[in-house]
Amino acid sequence: MAEHHIDNLTGVQPPTTARFRTFVARDVDPVFGSMPVSAVTETTIARWVKQLSGSGKTISNKHGFLSGAFNAPVRAGVMASNPRQGRRLPRIRP
Repeated sequence: MAEHHIDNLTGVQPPTTARFRTFVARDVDPVFGSMPVSAVTETTIARWVKQLSGSGKTISNKHGFLSGAFNAPVRAGVMASNPRQGRRLPRIRP
């Protein structure tokens, strides 16, 4: 699902696409790779956010990417809602 999302993005420069593919390889596939999209819940997302490493901004970027990726199955009717909605993120410290 995440790779499909990347492949269908428009207006995104190649370095951004490469960064997204790195997010998928390092942070998305290890947790969600073998899981059916419809099985992902808000709890699954919460556990994923808790195990992410990096700064608050990095976590926010990864979370934003995953949110965008989940919008496609919602629009296609595969999922009723985006399980990422309503998830609080760690505070970003300046």
